[in-house]
Amino acid sequence: MLKSARTAKGISFVLAGMLAAAPVSAVAQQAPPPQQNAPAQQGAPSQAAPAADFSDEKLESYAEAVVGIQEVNQKWQTEMNAAQSQEEADKIREQSFTEMEKVVQDKGLTVQEYNDITVAAQSNPDLNQEILAMINEEAGR
Repeated sequence: MLKSARTAKGISFVLAGMLAAAPVSAVAQQAPPPQQNAPAQQGAPSQAAPAADFSDEKLESYAEAVVGIQEVNQKWQTEMNAAQSQEEADKIREQSFTEMEKVVQDKGLTVQEYNDITVAAQSNPDLNQEILAMINEEAGR
């Protein structure tokens, strides 16, 4: 059980790190910074993600997930700032990462797919603009 918790935690740290690098600067500005003590890229996205080989449905799900993660981050940031100890902050961070991971999965994506789309958007300006438009539309709902 401990090993699976570490794996999930590693994926969550990657998720949070990828959120910080999401294609929307407004989202990235509010995202928690990647943790200095995060496990070494366990479950990290492949750097050779397909440039734009994602269905419109997957991109819509991604946009919805980005907006949902932003909301989760805002919710937990207040609690994180009020943490009285490093242990309490770590527990809050773990809870927020679990919730972020659930948002991604509830939108029909795996964490790997979410991270792959993020990597692709970072290297493909056209894809980035397409996703940005979807996120702006989703955030306006």
